[in-house]
Amino acid sequence: MSAKAKAQALLELYSEQFPLGDREVRNEAFTAALRLYGESGDPRGKDEILGRFAGELAAIADAVLPQMDDGLATLGDQLYEVGIRLDDPDLARLALEKALAVHEAAGNPKGQADVICRLCTLDLSEEDGVDAASARRAVELYVAAGDDRGRVYALNLTARAARQQGAAEEARSALEEAVRIARECDYVDGEVSSLLGLATVAMADAADLEYAHSSLLAARELVPKLADESLGAAVLSMLADTELATGNPSTAEDYHRRAMDAGKGWTGSDALQRAALADIAAQQGRLDSAAREALEEVRLLEQQRRRIGNARNQARWYQDRRHHYVRALGLAAAAGDGPAALEIIESQRAQALAATLDGDPSALAAAGFDLDGKLVKLLRNISTFEDARSEPFKASGTMSAKAAAGWNAMTAEALEQDHAQLADLVGTALLRRAGKVESIETLRGKLGPVPHAMVYDIAWNGDLATVHAVWVPPLPGVPTVHEILLDAQQTRWIRSFADPKAVPALLDRPSHRWQAGLASLIPERLQAELVAQRGNVELVIVPAEEMWAVPFAGLTIGAVPLVELATVALAPSLAVAAIASTRKVRRVRKAIALLDPGLRGTSVERDTLARHFRLTEVPPVAGHLVSALQGRAKFDLGVVSAHGDHVRGLAHALRIGAESRLFAGLLLYCEVPLWWVMGACWSGGLDHEPGHEPIGLPTVALLRGARGVVGALHRVPDRATGRILANVYTGLAAGKTAPAALRAAQRDYLAETGGACRLIDWAPLVSIGAPGSR
Repeated sequence: MSAKAKAQALLELYSEQFPLGDREVRNEAFTAALRLYGESGDPRGKDEILGRFAGELAAIADAVLPQMDDGLATLGDQLYEVGIRLDDPDLARLALEKALAVHEAAGNPKGQADVICRLCTLDLSEEDGVDAASARRAVELYVAAGDDRGRVYALNLTARAARQQGAAEEARSALEEAVRIARECDYVDGEVSSLLGLATVAMADAADLEYAHSSLLAARELVPKLADESLGAAVLSMLADTELATGNPSTAEDYHRRAMDAGKGWTGSDALQRAALADIAAQQGRLDSAAREALEEVRLLEQQRRRIGNARNQARWYQDRRHHYVRALGLAAAAGDGPAALEIIESQRAQALAATLDGDPSALAAAGFDLDGKLVKLLRNISTFEDARSEPFKASGTMSAKAAAGWNAMTAEALEQDHAQLADLVGTALLRRAGKVESIETLRGKLGPVPHAMVYDIAWNGDLATVHAVWVPPLPGVPTVHEILLDAQQTRWIRSFADPKAVPALLDRPSHRWQAGLASLIPERLQAELVAQRGNVELVIVPAEEMWAVPFAGLTIGAVPLVELATVALAPSLAVAAIASTRKVRRVRKAIALLDPGLRGTSVERDTLARHFRLTEVPPVAGHLVSALQGRAKFDLGVVSAHGDHVRGLAHALRIGAESRLFAGLLLYCEVPLWWVMGACWSGGLDHEPGHEPIGLPTVALLRGARGVVGALHRVPDRATGRILANVYTGLAAGKTAPAALRAAQRDYLAETGGACRLIDWAPLVSIGAPGSR
């Protein structure tokens, strides 16, 4: 029996003993279950089971509250115990609010105060912070219960609320009272916490360094007596801050290193110390040390993030701390530390997606995703609205401008909630299946000996942007980091590519200034190598945010398009490209195709497919394709030639005919062939928001078995796309990989048209996933 299964069995034992069974057995079962969850290596499973358990307890509470049952106190305590152990703040809040209701009904002041304080700690991460009235109520309840230790804690929360409201004197008064009470009841941890609070008030609000220093020295004397060793680390860390403020960086550095020792490996404390050490080293001009300390900080932050079991909460956590990653990346760039910069950028990317991709695609059975039965309807609603959002509000529409704006805003908000719900479902499923994230060295080995890579991060500053670009040459070359400052025009081009309405002005012509203007995204040394090798370079490009929509193949270096100089593949992360490249290339024999007869150019595709492969063509209905990809027949190539839509996440779809749609959410149910080709507008788009797993048609295809996906970043013309894709199939039949076949087809098209074709005819077509090497 696995550790997780044992934990579940112990919780069942607990349920049997609740509320009238043996209390000792009950507590031992609960404690052992929590320990086993930790040993199982699946901390997310803890929230999954404990959340369900909390729901059962809440149902019991609803049943017994009207009866004022004698077991209310026990029930309230247990709801509290479950609530404080849940990592998911939303689940924790539900359990704790029910516990508060139970303790109020039972007339238990201490229970009420404990729950209120815990709810206040959850509020610390919210924008509004701690509710001062709630904290003061907790103080009063602890007084009524005669609990001095609890009163100290509640006074600290009251001070925190006062500080957030700018009431420094009120905060100091509450903390001084907390220090007095803690000394009277010999509560060392409470006294140290309160002294730390006093030092914080003195430094932040009154800039009274002397008072702060004296408070911290008093706290330092108590460190050997602490039960909570992390408080000792906090004392030493704040002493370091006062030393730094008074011009003693060496002493400050010593305190930070002692704080790490005192923290005994507590991740949160160590991350703070590493950040401070990086700042000190940077101020002293020791850039190499600063970059390495910042890298260690990022590694510790990632440990914290990976312990969060909910995809939405992970993304929220990352967004709150994004500035730490940006700062660390800036230090790595200043030090010229390419390997550190690469790891920092890569750590922000699609790690759950990559780790899941490294497993067996068949393990991602559709049932494992727990998708709601209303999925298709929800996906259709999202897709329909986003694909034609403005249509009902044109001048000829029946709604007034005011009513249209209000309806649009309301519906957009509802759709945002739907997107969040769907992305969370699949994102959390990925997290549960994700194995250990591999090291950069391992990933570079998997990428193979041939490809170069360009990995990007972008930080926006109004009309300007700073791009950090890491050039990863083939082994044994060492990554180099380049800081690229974009001017207002370059920034507008990148943002315009992310706006479907602005794209035609950039692509509906044979050439445009952005091609040379954005070539600065490629470092000069790599540009020189591309020109020197003229077509013999394989290049993986890992864009960032809006940069995903830039047609990199159209960039010109010395007036020569990148498509002439390199075989290019896009990837949402270096890890995704590396792991996809381990999927063995095989000869393409069997193909399956869904070709929408309403599109011009599909006849050319059909003829080429039938000539080169054993072709199974399914009727133009998404359900037929899904059924075929779930059947016994296995295919090497899959083709869907249909219109696409500019929609995000699981609602990203190919529109087949008037009614049928192949959603990314439905593709989760399929076994996707090695090469997956979607000759559709926007089929290669991704929601590439930092901290989120980039879910969309291309990444779902990779998850479900593809090595490479050919799609379009923007709207593309049917005829030109059909001609290019027909040549892609010819290349695949000749044994080329998808990136190599696409490049050859694009070059042939440029040659056939004498370079007079529009950029939109060829440049938006991209290969996503593994690089072009075998």
